[in-house]
Amino acid sequence: MVLFTEGKIGTMTLKNRYVLAPMVRNYAAADGTVTPRYLAHVERVAQGGVGMMIMEASFVAMGGRGFINQLGIHDDAVIPGLKTLVDAAHRHGAKIGVQLFHGGRQASSAASGSQPVAPSAIPDPLINEQPREGRRDGFRRAARRARVLDRPVPFAVRQ
Repeated sequence: MVLFTEGKIGTMTLKNRYVLAPMVRNYAAADGTVTPRYLAHVERVAQGGVGMMIMEASFVAMGGRGFINQLGIHDDAVIPGLKTLVDAAHRHGAKIGVQLFHGGRQASSAASGSQPVAPSAIPDPLINEQPREGRRDGFRRAARRARVLDRPVPFAVRQ
């Protein structure tokens, strides 16, 4: 069966074609860092034989945080915890990726502790919270953090 055969994404080879899509888990700590529960979850999924897993939407900036207990990639301080997730997946032959996230006008001050930041100051009709206009969203720095997770020793990202 094709699902059990190796797959390729660019130059990366997956042991099989099973991919766990990103989904909200709410297993992170209130500050967005990895918890033992999150690590145990990743370990179990990787042990189950998945070829690749994509972690949940991980916020790139506090002002764009969408929900409480969301995984963060917003600060260098989260790198060691995220590295433990990568190592757990790799121990079982699974690849791991991250979905970079900024809630924009759908972010919530209840989750972030601050006024949401969006490209314009137009509130989302469902959230109905006034965002402040802002252009810096943290994606570039978050992507750099994600790239260092594949290296043997975590280190700080230069801003």
